[in-house]
Amino acid sequence: MSTSTADKINAIASVTGVVLGAGALVADHYATLPDWFGTAGALVIGGALALGAWRWLSPASHSTLLHRLVIGLLAALTGVVAVLVWPGPKPTQADAKPSGDPTKGIDVTKVGDTVPGPDTEKIKACIAVSGVGKMPKGYQLWVANNFDIDGEADPANLYNLQRVVQTKGQATWHTPVFGVGEGQKHKGTYFWIHVFLLPRSSDTVLQNLLGDAPGFKETLPGTKPIESIRVQSTGVWNCPYPPAKKEKS
Repeated sequence: MSTSTADKINAIASVTGVVLGAGALVADHYATLPDWFGTAGALVIGGALALGAWRWLSPASHSTLLHRLVIGLLAALTGVVAVLVWPGPKPTQADAKPSGDPTKGIDVTKVGDTVPGPDTEKIKACIAVSGVGKMPKGYQLWVANNFDIDGEADPANLYNLQRVVQTKGQATWHTPVFGVGEGQKHKGTYFWIHVFLLPRSSDTVLQNLLGDAPGFKETLPGTKPIESIRVQSTGVWNCPYPPAKKEKS
């Protein structure tokens, strides 16, 4: 093979790689274009370059082997780029959480006497929280509450942490009954109910330090939030223990 012929092959390969690569980048950048745009563009550009190369290396002056080599090289590069820009499957609503997400499949179904919805829930002084979904291996489900601050949920400064109970083999879970606020004292006050997973390490530390504890001021290491639900106390006392006595002034 002559030097000029080798130079032509190298030039064709270089130009093809640059053009196809640029086309793939453009297709990837403009994500609003149809999903098939990148693949179609790569095929069109590759086909055009193959046709140009075929005409440039005319059969009259170049061997059949050279033709096959050049066209094969162009076809291979076109195929590789077309595969790289081929659109992958889009996630469905059911796959909104990645498969490796430990929170997947865990949902809150009841807060006190109500089913959580888009509106602020009304609750009595003592409630239980329940839901569905098996706790993943290596994690424990907890529930806590804290005061509402300007309509925002604060993941720290948690009160009355409750370790969720789930019978082995069951897909439902619940907390013991716990207090949110102090009855009439907090009538009309807004709170947040937080449901979250903790890794076993944090779960063990929390149990050892606090048990089903009155409070924790920091976001716990490894916390995986499930849901935060805004509630408002009605002030109705329904707890299985008497309300705290008012302090004498």
